[in-house]
Amino acid sequence: MHRGKEGQTFEIEQENQDLLITKDFAAQNPETT
Repeated sequence: MHRGKEGQTFEIEQENQDLLITKDFAAQNPETT
């Protein structure tokens, strides 16, 4: 799946997406953090 710069960009975007999802989850479930 990884292709040079495209792969790196995808990995970074995936990381940011995971962070956003984690933040959203924490915001919706304050007790779990």
